[in-house]
Amino acid sequence: MPIKISLKSRIALIGFMGAGKTSVSQALSQLNGIKFIDMDAEIEKTTQMPIPHIFDKYGEGHFRCLEHEFCQQIPFMDDVIIATGGGCILDSKNRDILRDNAWVVYLKASPATILARIGDDTSRPLLFGGDKLSKITALLAEREPLYLQTAHFTIETDGMDIITCAEQIIRARY
Repeated sequence: MPIKISLKSRIALIGFMGAGKTSVSQALSQLNGIKFIDMDAEIEKTTQMPIPHIFDKYGEGHFRCLEHEFCQQIPFMDDVIIATGGGCILDSKNRDILRDNAWVVYLKASPATILARIGDDTSRPLLFGGDKLSKITALLAEREPLYLQTAHFTIETDGMDIITCAEQIIRARY
C-alpha cells in the first residue's frame, strides 16, 4: 500500500470524453503553476501510436491495460494535474488508485453537451459508426455511477467556460 501524502498535491480530472478534462487541466496548470499530464497523450507517446490505432490493432482491452499501467504511476507523482481517459474508471483498481492518491474531480456533462463539444472528431473509437448521441447516452449511463463513486468533487460543466470551471476547482481545493 502506498504511503499517502496530501491528496491535494495531485488533482485528477475524470469524466466522459468531451467533458473538458484536458482543457480544464491545462487551465488549472496555468492558473496554479502545477504541471499537467494528459493520460491519453502519455499513452500515445509511450506506444508511439494514436489511440484509434491502438484500438484497431490491439483492441479496447489492451488500451485499458495501458491506462492501468499509467494509473500505477500516480502514487509516485507530485504536484501534478492529471487529465484521465474517459474510460479509465471502468477498472476498479484504477478507481481505487485515483481516489486514494489524488483529489479527484468529476467533470460532468450532458450527452447533448458532449456531442456538441466533440462534433465530428474522428479520434474517438468508441463512437465510430451509428448514432453518436445514442452511443454517448448509453456509455454515459454505464459510467456515471463509477465517476460519482470515484470523485471527491463534481462540477457540472454544461454551459460553463474552461476558466470558470478551473476557478471553481481551485476554490473547492482550498
